[in-house]
Amino acid sequence: MYTTKVTEQQKKQRSNLRRRCRDRVKRGAALLDRERPGWEGKMDISKFDIWEPNRCILGQVFMNGQFGSRHNTSGYSRGLIALKFAGGDDSEDEDVTEEKAAHYGFTIGLKDEYEIDGAGIYMETVWEWLAVYWIREIEIRRQHERT
Repeated sequence: MYTTKVTEQQKKQRSNLRRRCRDRVKRGAALLDRERPGWEGKMDISKFDIWEPNRCILGQVFMNGQFGSRHNTSGYSRGLIALKFAGGDDSEDEDVTEEKAAHYGFTIGLKDEYEIDGAGIYMETVWEWLAVYWIREIEIRRQHERT
């Protein structure tokens, strides 16, 4: 098995990235609480796929349960427009839109990619962290609904 020695600097970068993922997801969940109350009820965790634009958080919240590919606009894109991260008419720079979405934990930001390389981890790992934190936020909200 091939292993790479992880430096203290890389450990610190990983820890910071993980904390930022958690904080961004909390920020995104709070945004959805304000803009789409009850959003967690639209989530089907068994179909949740952070990579897939109709099965990610925005995909499920804004597709209204329609998972087919017959729609021209993904749920993720609809969510970006509804949350005013994008204008819907391609007038905004795609990089700016993605950075706004990353600020709320809906995607990985372009700036993060450089840090991911420096931390010696795979980008998939950061996506997995986001997914885990989103599932936690959904479960927390569902738990509060039951009590």
